[in-house]
Amino acid sequence: ASWIAEQAGFQVAKATRILLTPIDRVGIEEPLSNEKLCPVLSMVSCENLSQTLTVARAMLRMKGRGHTAVVHAHDPRVIMQFSA
Repeated sequence: ASWIAEQAGFQVAKATRILLTPIDRVGIEEPLSNEKLCPVLSMVSCENLSQTLTVARAMLRMKGRGHTAVVHAHDPRVIMQFSA
């Protein structure tokens, strides 16, 4: 991760294991929404459950079920809808 950061023009601690970057959209026009076999992770922040589910489904359609996803929610119904 530190080498990648250096190549991108910024520095992180040598012990850094991942780099996290926000992205605005999912699709072929956003390379960071594709699968990456490196310590760079992307994140999409959503305003509501409907948008979250739309983004998650777009990820599945684009590159299959190999993506890792995380949802931060307190409502068990939201968690179940997302995981479904």
